[in-house]
Amino acid sequence: MRTGLRFLLLLTACSRSVPPALAITHITVVDVEHGSLLLDRTVVIRGTRIERMDSTARISLPPGTRTLDGSGRFLIPGLWDMHIHVDDAHTAAQLLGWGITG
Repeated sequence: MRTGLRFLLLLTACSRSVPPALAITHITVVDVEHGSLLLDRTVVIRGTRIERMDSTARISLPPGTRTLDGSGRFLIPGLWDMHIHVDDAHTAAQLLGWGITG
């Protein structure tokens, strides 16, 4: 029984590996705090979190990172709609499509 339990714990620990990263390269980031555009940035996302952001020329990507070319596109923080009533999944999906996350 103990050997089986040890194996199960080891298997569980191994399955909790770090998820692969996604890098959006050559993207223009909209800095809403300072009202400026940050040109030619790379944003590294791991799981549901932004891991880091820097100039595309200065950033090094972790091994196995998938890349998405963001040339000519913009990345902004999620938008908030302060007065809306979501009554179905279709409306929620439409809002996400427009960048409204809260």
